[in-house]
Amino acid sequence: IIYHPHLHQQLISIASASVHYIRTYTSQMNSKTKYTYMYLDEVKAEFGDHPQVYHEFLHIMRTFKSQEIDIPEVIFRVTQLFHSNQSLVLGFNTFLPDGFQIVIPNQDTGSFYYRTAGQPLVLIPTTNTRTHKQEHDSRQQQEQQEQQEQ
Repeated sequence: IIYHPHLHQQLISIASASVHYIRTYTSQMNSKTKYTYMYLDEVKAEFGDHPQVYHEFLHIMRTFKSQEIDIPEVIFRVTQLFHSNQSLVLGFNTFLPDGFQIVIPNQDTGSFYYRTAGQPLVLIPTTNTRTHKQEHDSRQQQEQQEQQEQ
């Protein structure tokens, strides 16, 4: 083996950069993991008397992870589930991909909106507001009932 000081220095530099990258990545990963657990603890604490809310949140996250629902739908469901707690709704921003954000532009109304990069705000319907899908489903049910009556 022939020793080359320049090559030796390059290997040390690469190893040092690799160690720095791994430490930074692990630190960021640990921060996100810590925040995830803190958020879950906050959900449990808020809805301790209603464990079904916590379980529904986990169900929403599983269906999102399995790509059964898209980002706007997960935003809608989480907002509906936590509508009584603005802190939990806004805290959910941490889990959204880049470019998506839940906002409350007017604290007086308490309405939630979400935005995507370069797009206008989209109102997230409250539990008292019928969504387009609900309207569609309602019309379909009504048409089916009318057909059965004939």
